[in-house]
Amino acid sequence: MNYAPHTLQKRVIAGEVNDEYGRPITGESAEEWSEVCKCRCDDNGDKEVKLSDGTVVIPSYHIVLDGNTPDIMTGDYIRCLREDGSIRGEGHIIKTKTLNYLPYAEIYV
Repeated sequence: MNYAPHTLQKRVIAGEVNDEYGRPITGESAEEWSEVCKCRCDDNGDKEVKLSDGTVVIPSYHIVLDGNTPDIMTGDYIRCLREDGSIRGEGHIIKTKTLNYLPYAEIYV
């Protein structure tokens, strides 16, 4: 992909921490963001996406990824960052689409 100004990050939640008796310690589970790839995040207000259960939704963002990334799945929480570090778009992945011969993938958030 020639134009990929944004960076895609995926939210990773570390397992909860337990005390010596096996009780979870509140506030100890950590949230981290792992960088996945370069991308282009576009606003999406007119394209409808039909889900596997038959419902039709209108996603907020259409994101084109640079390369096929197998670690991105439907339901993951992601965000796209601009070059200055501000958030361009974020949310749960509604639908993913990979291509067989071209080196890019599309996701709808």
